[in-house]
Amino acid sequence: MIRKTIIATLLIALALSPLSACSNNAQGTPDESVTAEETTVEETTVEETTVEETLADKYLKFGESKELISTKTVDVLVDTFNKVYGDICDFFNDGKMLKVTYVIDPDYDGVAYASGGKIVLSKKWIKQNPNDTDCMTHELVHIAQNYGSNVCPGWITEGLADYGRAKFGLNNKKGGWSLPKYDKSQKYTDSYRVTAAFFIWLEENVDETLPKDLNDTIKAGEYRNAYFVNKTGKKIDELWQMYADASKK
Repeated sequence: MIRKTIIATLLIALALSPLSACSNNAQGTPDESVTAEETTVEETTVEETTVEETLADKYLKFGESKELISTKTVDVLVDTFNKVYGDICDFFNDGKMLKVTYVIDPDYDGVAYASGGKIVLSKKWIKQNPNDTDCMTHELVHIAQNYGSNVCPGWITEGLADYGRAKFGLNNKKGGWSLPKYDKSQKYTDSYRVTAAFFIWLEENVDETLPKDLNDTIKAGEYRNAYFVNKTGKKIDELWQMYADASKK
């Protein structure tokens, strides 16, 4: 009886042995014939984007008063600054740039004015004339002129400022601004647009260096009433008469 039991036990053990091996494989015993596929991870390079500083970032302060006008107008004013200020400073200040502050004044009844590095713009004016953003170009010329106490007739200062607006302005036509044609009622001392038109005529027909040289002479503190004679060989009244005669042709 004992012999039969031993034989039966051996038979059961032999029968179970291969099942155990299969069970081990099923549970994850590695099979040397199976090779895992290699996974390639491509490296991606993220390019750094550098945001270049604008002239407005460096030289323009536009405080809380900008909230008094539309965002669109603010954007145009800042964009105009970025596009014209460098050229203005090259022409009127040997490339040296001064910091500027823009202020919107709700109580100012004029258009705009510059004083001590600050340009004040009338809220009323810019809201009624939103395309006249180049009035600030005129004022930026004053910032760059920076004549201080140097001797200079007011009509020249303002004439050069409107000359600068005509030369560097971006939105003059849309803003309804232009230089006038000669009229016999005009005088070269009328300043602003009248004088600017005269300076442009002198630049185009007498001496192309005159407006810049005039500005540089004033900045150097060397302007005298004989400037135009020394520069062109003609008195200012003779030059104005030439301008008047040319307009009749």
